[in-house]
Amino acid sequence: MGFAAAALLAAFIAYGPALDGPFLLDDLYLPFGRPHAGRYTSEVWLAQRPVLGLTFWANYVLSGTSTFPYHAVNLLLHFCVAALVFLIVKPALRQFAPQERRRDLLAALAAGFFLLHPIHTEAVAYIASRSDVLSTLFCYAALAVFLWKREATLTIATIAAILVLFGLGLLSKEQAAALPAAFLLIDLLAPDGKRNWRLHLPIFGTGLLGAAYVFYKLAQSDSAGFKTQGIAWYEYLFTEWRAFWYYIRLTVVPAGQNVDHDFAISRSPADHLAIAGLVALLAIVGIAVWKRRTAPLAAAGVLILIALLAPTSSFIPIQDVVAERRMYFPFIGIVFIGVDLLRRWQAPARLVAYAGAAVLLLLAALTYSRAAVWGSELALWEDSVRKSPNKWRPRFQYAYALFESNRCDEANREFAVAAPLAAPDPRLLLDWGLSLDCAGKPDEAIAKISEATQLENTAHAQATIGMLHGKQGHAEPALKALAEAERINPQFAMTYVYRGNVYASQNRWKDALPEYEKAVRLEPDNAVAIQALALARRHAGPRQ
Repeated sequence: MGFAAAALLAAFIAYGPALDGPFLLDDLYLPFGRPHAGRYTSEVWLAQRPVLGLTFWANYVLSGTSTFPYHAVNLLLHFCVAALVFLIVKPALRQFAPQERRRDLLAALAAGFFLLHPIHTEAVAYIASRSDVLSTLFCYAALAVFLWKREATLTIATIAAILVLFGLGLLSKEQAAALPAAFLLIDLLAPDGKRNWRLHLPIFGTGLLGAAYVFYKLAQSDSAGFKTQGIAWYEYLFTEWRAFWYYIRLTVVPAGQNVDHDFAISRSPADHLAIAGLVALLAIVGIAVWKRRTAPLAAAGVLILIALLAPTSSFIPIQDVVAERRMYFPFIGIVFIGVDLLRRWQAPARLVAYAGAAVLLLLAALTYSRAAVWGSELALWEDSVRKSPNKWRPRFQYAYALFESNRCDEANREFAVAAPLAAPDPRLLLDWGLSLDCAGKPDEAIAKISEATQLENTAHAQATIGMLHGKQGHAEPALKALAEAERINPQFAMTYVYRGNVYASQNRWKDALPEYEKAVRLEPDNAVAIQALALARRHAGPRQ
């Protein structure tokens, strides 16, 4: 218990700077990050990944939109996964290296290595990446049950427990479909020669059902799957031959971590020497098979790492070709390799413990430094721009973060740098327009947002143009733009707030009042509309 308490404290210290970090990226599109989360039904919360959605719903019920509890839950789940690493490594050592007597020490160091390694910072500090942590939690729990029970015959109850845990992993994130490969590899490579076919047949069947569901979801997505724009499935495959080794480098030398890596796409096997990555990959598979008897745990680690990384790093395209959080689920393979290497160091247990503690302290310091970046949206994107200066998204996100920090002149310079890095984007132009208005350049702001409407004519853009004209006292063009916004989408509440503001600026409070009332009917928790409605009621007086 003392070791567990110390480990939990170390985790909270290492991740402390990120615990108050904001909602970012996909967080804003999940139910808890949307403006009106309280009105969503259970079907919305549980729609895609029910177990994951249930945890987010519980977080929202208990803490609303305060980000600290979301981060704290992520960290507690991560600590539980690290505890499961201990429970996996200890029986694995007993079965793969029965002569080893330092099993508790090696398992504890393995758990600490998993807990404090900085490559996991994205998975833990990014709230939306709870899907990786939660899915891994259930999958590692299934793996722990399997390893503790496989020395005897697996009972029906044990198989059922493993299948339930596996199912919960699938319902948290679809990458869990690769887990059956880990069970099979352990059985094939363990020196005891046991073959648990009573487990393999049903779990592979469940895995196939999970894979079928994955392909069904991918068919509807344009950010992952064969409809992903800008990259063909074979180009993604060539690229991932190199990405595998990039992940290994980040694991061994955790420097240059980035929320948005600028990783070039290999359009052919020769492009960026992708074929060299494949040759090296085949070489380590060959070495693992060759050494399966003399180093079975390391051999299992290599093959499990490749198998568990395959759902995100093979031939199914994903818009981001590299993401650090993808190493979370397959990291048990890295752990097996590391433990097998460490156990060959025949030093006194105390020396091994001291050396391991020194490494863990270094990892904790690196994680603390990386967590500090995740603790601030501005710091995160500033760091990414420094490391990926020619990539559109980090520049755009950094510009927007500067705008939100009211550093509008700097934001405008960053928007200007970001714009030519990709095809014209209406979101960037709209945000750039708001930033120009913030810097006291309303005419330039209107011109920039008008550019956005030429690409995508949305109610949001037209209403914003109306708002900007209204702020300058130009009632006629303001009302014209707001009428266009209402035509495009009559359910966009801010159209009526901005029209009410135009009337209010003309002291036409009785005309403003129904506009604000309509906005509140559409969005009952819209604070801006509620405040404006209260003001209009005071000025309009009683209705006739």
